[in-house]
Amino acid sequence: PSWYRAAMAGVIDQKGQLDASIRYLEEELKKELSPSVKDITEERLRLLRHEVRAERIQRQKEDLEKQTEEILWDIGRLAVDVADPWGEGWIISADGKVRAIEMERREAKKTRNEERHSLK
Repeated sequence: PSWYRAAMAGVIDQKGQLDASIRYLEEELKKELSPSVKDITEERLRLLRHEVRAERIQRQKEDLEKQTEEILWDIGRLAVDVADPWGEGWIISADGKVRAIEMERREAKKTRNEERHSLK
């Protein structure tokens, strides 16, 4: 079934094989998919790419912090050579994590929703 493709990539990802998941989804996107399955597959691929790229930039940030013995808040001080999957750029979040701007927006929305829920 069509939903199996996206689910399978998630299973592969859970086993820590991000590169394999990415390759799998890239191959799936070469096939003829329904618009809804294609949208889900593309989003899952963006999320996986974000995870890989953000980890790489995070390591670079941590290495620079060790060298300079200071906490880095300016993403411009890093030699970021990969685009974020949504094409908006990277930031260093208030929690010190490197994220795509789109993922930071999603985190903020999630936090707001959790706060609203806890106030009920």
